[in-house]
Order: sequence, then C-alpha cells, then structure tokens
Amino acid sequence: MSISGLEVARAHWLFGALFLAMVLDEVGSTLEVGTSRRPSYSLPLVLLLAGVGMWGASVFANSVIDAVVHSLWGDVLLAAGSLELQRRRGRLRAWWGPLVVPIAVAVCGGLFLAHSDGPLSDPAARWHVLMGWALVMAGAAGVAWVRRQRQGWLMAYGTLLAAFSFLLLTFPR
Repeated sequence: MSISGLEVARAHWLFGALFLAMVLDEVGSTLEVGTSRRPSYSLPLVLLLAGVGMWGASVFANSVIDAVVHSLWGDVLLAAGSLELQRRRGRLRAWWGPLVVPIAVAVCGGLFLAHSDGPLSDPAARWHVLMGWALVMAGAAGVAWVRRQRQGWLMAYGTLLAAFSFLLLTFPR
C-alpha cells in the first residue's frame, strides 16, 4: 500500500498546525512574568501524539529508510513526551530534565536530514533539509536557553520552532 503525495502533505500540514499552536502556547507562557499558572501539558501531549503518528507513518512507509527513520522519530518523540510530562507533573527532578526537549528537537532535526533522500532539486527533499536544519538549530538554541536562561535564546528557540512549523505548513505536494 502506498500513500499519495497529497495525503503526505496533509499529514505534514496537520502536524504543522498542531506544532505551531504548541510553540505559541509554550513560548507565550514562558514570556509571561508574574503569573502563577499551572504547567501547560500541550508540549508533552503534542510530542506523544506526534510519536504515535510517526509510528503510524513507519507502517505505511514507501521504503526501508522511511520506515526506520519514522520509527526512530516515534521513539524519540514518545520518550521526550513522556519525560517532559513527568517533569511538568513534578515527578522528574533530575538536572537533565529541562534538556530533554531541546535535545530531542535536535535529534529529530538530524533524523530529518537523514530522511531527506533525493536531489535538492526535488522540492520535498529540499523541504526536509530546511526542516532538519531548523530543528538542529532550534535544539542548540534550546539547550543554550536552558543553560543560560536568557530571553534572547528563548526567542531564538521559539522563532526556529515556529519556522519549522511554517515549513511543515507549506510542505509541497
């Protein structure tokens, strides 16, 4: 069974919309000063849903490399979503806890780069390379933000994640 280009694009568009909503909620709530809110669970839930979606995509992949990369994405996203959910619930207090999501973002970027098979003249391959580099740079900015706690790094992290979302939303058919 093979999936058409339009169905693949629709999946990218749906994930892009969910991811953009999560980025806006995540960065917006971090920028609020002086408010005591309960932690948002949108990030871990989107990561968990994306992990399940990636495992579904690995089942219907058109090639072995697509199946392997999508299953690895699923593993990384499910692990990051689970660990981030436990961190936000107060059950994970390890020093490395806040680094899980930025590192997972960078790893997913590396998987995007591995997934971008084909010549760069192919629009889908070019989009995967752009999305991969956006995630790798976002992961690096996220690690810098966690370690330095400067608003500039948070803005770079959020901007690069939003850029990734827009790349998903404009994924060519």
